Amino acid sequence: MFYKDWKQFYEKIVDDFDLNFKKDKDSAILLDNILTNKKIVSIKRLENLIKNKEIIVFGAGHSLEKSILKHKKFLENKVKICADGATSALLKNNIIPDIIVTDLDGKMSDIL
Repeated sequence: MFYKDWKQFYEKIVDDFDLNFKKDKDSAILLDNILTNKKIVSIKRLENLIKNKEIIVFGAGHSLEKSILKHKKFLENKVKICADGATSALLKNNIIPDIIVTDLDGKMSDIL
Protein backbone atom coordinates (compact mmCIF):
# COMPACT_ATOMS: atom_id res chain seq x y z
CA MET A 1 0.00 0.00 0.00
CA PHE A 2 1.27 3.45 -0.82
CA TYR A 3 1.39 6.09 1.92
CA LYS A 4 -0.96 8.36 -0.04
CA ASP A 5 -3.59 5.59 0.21
CA TRP A 6 -2.77 4.77 3.83
CA LYS A 7 -2.51 8.37 5.09
CA GLN A 8 -6.22 8.89 5.83
CA PHE A 9 -6.36 5.69 7.90
CA TYR A 10 -3.10 6.48 9.67
CA GLU A 11 -4.26 9.98 10.62
CA LYS A 12 -7.47 8.51 12.08
CA ILE A 13 -5.47 5.96 14.11
CA VAL A 14 -3.15 8.70 15.42
CA ASP A 15 -6.18 10.76 16.41
CA ASP A 16 -8.18 7.86 17.93
CA PHE A 17 -5.25 6.66 20.04
CA ASP A 18 -3.99 10.14 20.83
CA LEU A 19 -0.55 9.25 19.51
CA ASN A 20 2.30 11.68 19.26
CA PHE A 21 2.80 12.00 15.50
CA LYS A 22 6.43 13.14 15.82
CA LYS A 23 7.40 10.27 18.15
CA ASP A 24 5.63 7.77 15.91
CA LYS A 25 7.48 9.14 12.88
CA ASP A 26 10.78 9.06 14.82
CA SER A 27 10.23 5.39 15.70
CA ALA A 28 9.53 4.59 12.03
CA ILE A 29 12.79 6.32 11.05
CA LEU A 30 14.66 4.43 13.78
CA LEU A 31 13.28 1.11 12.56
CA ASP A 32 14.19 1.98 8.99
CA ASN A 33 17.75 2.82 10.11
CA ILE A 34 18.04 -0.46 12.03
CA LEU A 35 16.82 -2.44 9.03
CA THR A 36 18.90 -0.61 6.43
CA ASN A 37 21.60 -2.93 5.14
CA LYS A 38 20.28 -5.76 7.30
CA LYS A 39 19.19 -9.07 5.90
CA ILE A 40 15.41 -8.75 5.73
CA VAL A 41 13.49 -11.95 6.29
CA SER A 42 11.41 -12.83 3.27
CA ILE A 43 7.84 -14.06 3.41
CA LYS A 44 9.04 -17.34 1.88
CA ARG A 45 11.62 -17.78 4.64
CA LEU A 46 8.95 -17.12 7.28
CA GLU A 47 6.62 -19.57 5.57
CA ASN A 48 9.34 -22.24 5.59
CA LEU A 49 9.97 -21.57 9.27
CA ILE A 50 6.36 -21.99 10.40
CA LYS A 51 4.62 -24.17 7.81
CA ASN A 52 3.32 -27.44 9.30
CA LYS A 53 4.97 -26.73 12.65
CA GLU A 54 3.62 -26.11 16.10
CA ILE A 55 3.84 -22.45 16.97
CA ILE A 56 3.71 -20.70 20.32
CA VAL A 57 2.97 -16.96 20.33
CA PHE A 58 4.12 -14.97 23.36
CA GLY A 59 2.73 -11.62 24.38
CA ALA A 60 3.92 -9.57 27.32
CA GLY A 61 1.56 -10.02 30.21
CA HIS A 62 1.64 -10.30 33.98
CA SER A 63 1.63 -14.12 33.92
CA LEU A 64 4.16 -14.66 31.12
CA GLU A 65 7.21 -15.53 33.20
CA LYS A 66 5.20 -17.87 35.43
CA SER A 67 3.78 -19.58 32.32
CA ILE A 68 7.22 -19.91 30.77
CA LEU A 69 8.53 -21.66 33.87
CA LYS A 70 5.49 -23.91 34.10
CA HIS A 71 5.59 -24.96 30.43
CA LYS A 72 9.30 -24.68 29.59
CA LYS A 73 9.64 -28.34 28.58
CA PHE A 74 6.58 -28.05 26.31
CA LEU A 75 8.16 -25.11 24.48
CA GLU A 76 11.04 -27.19 23.16
CA ASN A 77 10.93 -27.94 19.43
CA LYS A 78 8.19 -25.36 18.85
CA VAL A 79 8.48 -22.24 16.74
CA LYS A 80 8.47 -19.35 19.19
CA ILE A 81 7.04 -16.03 18.03
CA CYS A 82 6.96 -13.15 20.47
CA ALA A 83 5.86 -9.56 20.67
CA ASP A 84 8.75 -7.28 21.56
CA GLY A 85 7.97 -6.95 25.28
CA ALA A 86 7.86 -10.74 25.65
CA THR A 87 11.38 -11.09 24.26
CA SER A 88 12.99 -10.10 27.56
CA ALA A 89 11.02 -12.71 29.52
CA LEU A 90 12.03 -15.42 27.08
CA LEU A 91 15.70 -14.45 27.15
CA LYS A 92 15.63 -14.30 30.96
CA ASN A 93 14.62 -17.97 30.84
CA ASN A 94 17.26 -18.90 28.24
CA ILE A 95 14.73 -19.24 25.42
CA ILE A 96 15.62 -17.69 22.08
CA PRO A 97 12.60 -16.64 20.03
CA ASP A 98 12.53 -17.66 16.39
CA ILE A 99 10.58 -14.58 15.33
CA ILE A 100 10.17 -11.21 17.05
CA VAL A 101 7.39 -8.86 16.01
CA THR A 102 8.03 -5.34 17.23
CA ASP A 103 6.77 -1.79 17.22
CA LEU A 104 9.98 -0.81 19.05
CA ASP A 105 8.51 -0.33 22.51
CA GLY A 106 10.30 -3.30 24.10
CA LYS A 107 13.82 -3.47 25.50
CA MET A 108 15.84 -2.77 22.37
CA SER A 109 19.02 -4.53 23.53
CA ASP A 110 17.01 -7.75 23.96
CA ILE A 111 15.17 -7.34 20.67
CA LEU A 112 18.43 -6.79 18.79
